[in-house]
Amino acid sequence: MDRLFSYRRINVFFAELDGRSIQTEADYVREMELVMDCPYEKSDEYLKLGWYFDWICELLWLGEKDVVILIRSYDCMLFDDEKTKQHIIENFAEIILPWWEGEVTGHMVGGRPRGFMVYLEGKAL
Repeated sequence: MDRLFSYRRINVFFAELDGRSIQTEADYVREMELVMDCPYEKSDEYLKLGWYFDWICELLWLGEKDVVILIRSYDCMLFDDEKTKQHIIENFAEIILPWWEGEVTGHMVGGRPRGFMVYLEGKAL
């Protein structure tokens, strides 16, 4: 448990990942599930970005908390797979952040915008 950290306060859910432990897309999804306390039963079949998008755009178990994700050692994350690494970051910028900034209200029953920040060690998205 020393390679990841999850901390909850009243209005903020904070999750920290260690990029050194993320060398494949499946590693990324697995680490995100762990630090985000994803309650859904998982299997190797679901260790793909499609399943990840389903729950990252839901987050019902977090209530109305804002979300802060910190990826430490970002330069080491997916070290030999820059394409997947870039794809993950683009997904935050183009899908996940716009969803939580407001798109959620038109597409999810009872959906409300929430603060959602992603920090890449030394860089902010």
